[in-house]
Amino acid sequence: MASILEFVRRKENNAEEDDLGRKILKHRLTVIYRFFLAFVIAVAIAAIVYVQMKNHVYKAYDVVAHIDWEAASDAKTIALGENILTYSKDGAQCIDKEGTSVWNRTFEMQNPMIDTCEQTIAIGDYNGRTIYLMNSSAIIGEIDTKMPIRDFCVSETGIVAAVLDDGNVTWIYLFDQSGNTIAYFKTTMKKSGYPVSVTISNSGTLVGVSYLYMDSGIMRTSVAFFNFGEVGQNKVDNFVSSYDYSDTVVPILHFIGNDRAVAVADNRLVFYEGDQIPVSKADVLLDSEIESVYYGNRYVALVYNDTSGAAKYQVDVYDTDGKVVEQVPVDLAFTDILFNKDKMIVYNEQECLVHTVGGMNNYEGRFDKPVKLLVATDAKYRYVIVTPDGIDTIELK
Repeated sequence: MASILEFVRRKENNAEEDDLGRKILKHRLTVIYRFFLAFVIAVAIAAIVYVQMKNHVYKAYDVVAHIDWEAASDAKTIALGENILTYSKDGAQCIDKEGTSVWNRTFEMQNPMIDTCEQTIAIGDYNGRTIYLMNSSAIIGEIDTKMPIRDFCVSETGIVAAVLDDGNVTWIYLFDQSGNTIAYFKTTMKKSGYPVSVTISNSGTLVGVSYLYMDSGIMRTSVAFFNFGEVGQNKVDNFVSSYDYSDTVVPILHFIGNDRAVAVADNRLVFYEGDQIPVSKADVLLDSEIESVYYGNRYVALVYNDTSGAAKYQVDVYDTDGKVVEQVPVDLAFTDILFNKDKMIVYNEQECLVHTVGGMNNYEGRFDKPVKLLVATDAKYRYVIVTPDGIDTIELK
């Protein structure tokens, strides 16, 4: 009889434990369900807000700040990060959006050339022998090339690759920001061809060169890459890869970051990938004449005359994998195109178009006064514009 009672008690205890376990499980499932539901709702709301912002059409803008400032009449103005750089034959100056001078550098040049990478800039004189290095916050230094300058490019870290003339030999030198020689190699028309374009990765590890040469009466281009990091130390002249193109001129070779490069030829567009040994990733044949080329950190834009009559220009936007994201009709006689995250900004002195890549036009309008330069900021739809009488910070509304 006792054993039967014990058996009944055990069953009752087990039933109570099972019931408690079910309640605990039910409670946990309820908590998980509520958390998941809240998460889904939050994601949905964020997606709706993002789509609304992305597709929002702005009709005008407000001037939220104004600074009186006037650049020299003979000076050119460009963006350096969110700062403003003016340069001429007599020197260069960097100011912030409040008009405060960040640095000022005087020099004497006949034909100033510049190259920028993110917030670093190099300025040199064609046929000169000095390259000045600066960034958006300070003067970095200067480089004595010893030989006449033909071309140069700068990395974000301040490393400069310079094409230097030495009579029948053309040298390509790599300098650090203190002016010390890192490496050099020579080119001749007979052996390698003439360097038409030179580019350097943001880190300064990779250098790309477009060589033009003649082979049995046929014009050819060789795009070669050199690695000045650990991988390239075991290679002859740091050479790691090259690609040859027949009956083609490649006047533009440009690194986008550390592991992407693009070559723009008269009949093709080539994308390369690799942060150590670049390889050809996409080779796009072109059948129309390119008017101009623009770059962003994520996109490359080729501008053509629009023969359909729908607009003045057609802008083909490619991602860094070489795929066409979209073709944008543009009716502005623009002076510049710049990319800011997912936005493409097209403008001239009087008009501006803000377009979401892969989306729609968010703003089409006119400026209240002539604009020399438009600078994108980290804030969406807020820009800095340089006008004849000052610097305005504007916000689309």
